[in-house]
Amino acid sequence: MRDIKPTLKLYKPIVSPNITYIMGHVLRSAVDKRDKISNNPFRNVLEMFRRYRVRGMEGVKVEINTGQQVYQVTSDDKGYFEVKMKNHAGVMKCFLPDFDLTQHFTIPAILEVDKVVVTDIDDTILISHSTSLLKKLYLLLTKNHQRRKAFEGIEGLYHGLIDKSSLLFYVSSSEWNLYDFLDDFMSFNGLPEGVFLLQDLKSGIRDLISSGGGNHSHKKEKIERLIASFPNAEFILIGDSGQKDPVIYQSIVDEYPGIVRSVYIRDVRKSRRELFPGLVKYFDSKGVEFQILSK
Repeated sequence: MRDIKPTLKLYKPIVSPNITYIMGHVLRSAVDKRDKISNNPFRNVLEMFRRYRVRGMEGVKVEINTGQQVYQVTSDDKGYFEVKMKNHAGVMKCFLPDFDLTQHFTIPAILEVDKVVVTDIDDTILISHSTSLLKKLYLLLTKNHQRRKAFEGIEGLYHGLIDKSSLLFYVSSSEWNLYDFLDDFMSFNGLPEGVFLLQDLKSGIRDLISSGGGNHSHKKEKIERLIASFPNAEFILIGDSGQKDPVIYQSIVDEYPGIVRSVYIRDVRKSRRELFPGLVKYFDSKGVEFQILSK
């Protein structure tokens, strides 16, 4: 195994006043290069194929050293690892003992979180045409993060929701393969910094074609984890009408009464506009502010 030089990929952690989740991948193929800025669609296609050629390394020992305690886990079959630990602020070390590979990272101090904003990405922030396979693939394959378009007014909306006692989480059905692309897109478009919670890493052309698919049940699981991590915070949920966001958000409101303050749904699918009167009535009955975002 030592003949292989893996790539250690760390993501922005979930940091609550009591619990911290460190997330990352051990990869057989490097994906740490940022998006190559090009207006050539063929080069952009190659860049996207590169992202979906990566493979995770299973069974790799991972150690997180806080300076006070060492946490040990093993990467799963996708190369993913996650460490749940008590909140320790400061500089820490992620170490792969089998490869003598070290990466340092910093955990910020979190004192109090009053509000958590959870948002979808595709067709909520990023124009993706997720319900049209050909349009979705055209944008995904041929456009880099600077050429993709955000919905008008999105920067002001999110900055208006985020303050010093708030945290933002991008919960998406996109895969971890697209992490750098999405992070660069948010930065380029002036959106607030947030933590990404994405789907499992995938490999191959078929997985690229089906990117962002699935039953989206993972979104509810991730939101439930955030509710458990921030039990004293109020939540704002933002999504779109293209897929399952309204159903998922309704189930969260049902199962966790009093937690959700507001729900925003972007209207992106004509065939589902007839659902909006029912959503307005439902959320009003639960005391939850409901807003429809225009396309």
